Amino acid sequence: MVENLHQLKVNTDSHYLPEIFQGKDTAVITDLSVTTDSPDQWSDFVAHLAQFNQYNVSQTRRELESLLVLDDSAQRAVLHAGLARCYLGEGKLLKTIQHLGTAFNLSENTDKNAKAFILLEMVNILNLTGNREQALLILSMCKASVTSDYLQQIACYYENVIRARNGNYSVLNKLIASSKYFKESNQLATLAYHYKNIGNIYGKQKDYDKALAEYEKGLTICNVQNYQHIHDAIMHDQGMLVFRQGNSVTALGTLSSIAENALSHYTRCYTFGNMGFIYFKEGDYLKVNKYFSNALEIALQEGVFHLIPGICYYLGKAAEKLNKSEESRQYYHQGAQASLELARHKFPLKGEKLKVIEESLKHPLNPLKDSDEKGFEFSFAINQSMRAIRATFQNAALNEILKQSGSVKQAVRQLHISNSTFSKVINRSAGEKLGKVPGGVQQFIAQNNRLSWKELNGKFEKQVLIYLLKEYEFNKKLLSEKLEVNYSRLVSKMNGILEKQEETQG
Repeated sequence: MVENLHQLKVNTDSHYLPEIFQGKDTAVITDLSVTTDSPDQWSDFVAHLAQFNQYNVSQTRRELESLLVLDDSAQRAVLHAGLARCYLGEGKLLKTIQHLGTAFNLSENTDKNAKAFILLEMVNILNLTGNREQALLILSMCKASVTSDYLQQIACYYENVIRARNGNYSVLNKLIASSKYFKESNQLATLAYHYKNIGNIYGKQKDYDKALAEYEKGLTICNVQNYQHIHDAIMHDQGMLVFRQGNSVTALGTLSSIAENALSHYTRCYTFGNMGFIYFKEGDYLKVNKYFSNALEIALQEGVFHLIPGICYYLGKAAEKLNKSEESRQYYHQGAQASLELARHKFPLKGEKLKVIEESLKHPLNPLKDSDEKGFEFSFAINQSMRAIRATFQNAALNEILKQSGSVKQAVRQLHISNSTFSKVINRSAGEKLGKVPGGVQQFIAQNNRLSWKELNGKFEKQVLIYLLKEYEFNKKLLSEKLEVNYSRLVSKMNGILEKQEETQG
């Protein structure tokens, strides 16, 4: 990531792929039936289209998908970058990154403008996810090589926005000058974003009247052009501006409307989170829990993955204030795991991602006691496949926790899973002959029902494997045959379990 950036030469011929985009699915859509000829200025054309100047986000995405039938690889690369912009507008960050990875992999033989457009879209997502140093470095590559005036202006605009978000408000006049260019060229979506960012700088400088005036300019464009996604983003910023002015009631009213109705999953998730943040500042921790829980549900269901650490940090803090220490530890642990997973994908480990790891270290999960590891009678699992054993356990666990919590919503929140995961497990288990829940399974669930779904399944699998290994007289080959699982994988798993058990006992 950033530590390796000094190795990257500012050279438009280098086929450099930022690590966040590596290893992604590069499947290309080829079965669409619409054909079209390439316009002369292909990169500019798709860049304009991807800015949603003629259509809304979903319409634009469908238009770009229909153009993907073109055979020329250069055109396909640019189209994938345009699709990435659409998915970003819808808040689908995983798909955004996948299409940008595909675009870059197809861009080796493209012209400089096409490659610059793809790099600019990478800058957009890098900026959003906090990789600003890398974004600025890629921008220097674009500015040094691009010949398209439009893309050159976009690159300068992105650079000024990133510098402003880093606290350099001296770029204000450059953004005002840039807005004039996009106004004259009738690029209204980009112009609306200019007014949003100019308003944000005025707000940071506490010039609230000018900030609101800039927001109003952007909202006027959005209302005329039906740019709902940009309208939502500006209204969010306006709500937070009103909060900074000291009027939390009005701010919450504005944010509530956006959180319920925004088209973008990212905007909805982020807005619910900021409502929780306002209540956190006011010390209303029950409402902190309510709104951050809404944000977590969206993040888990819709893949707004980079917001999960911050959400879990505030959920953990709220639980602490409400004297729910075990729940607090669970949230810190979940947030820390998400932060580390993001770090493995080259997201910067800073801000709330770092804070939630620190809290997780200060408030570790309760270590398992010896009594927790023994005494469960799992004879139901003898001569059963692992699939059947899991089905029995998972169905019983979900039904028991659903009974305790009173609703699916509360159950998935307690288990830290999405509604879709809940449904998949229930549907998968429905195909197995489950019968009465074994007593040992009931006891295990009763003692461990506050764990997350991942932790609950991991602990059960560990204990049932140890139980069965003893029943099969430590014959791992027989165990793998009975469970119908790969022998080498089972041996590796069992070795890991037994090593940890020895460490605990030692």
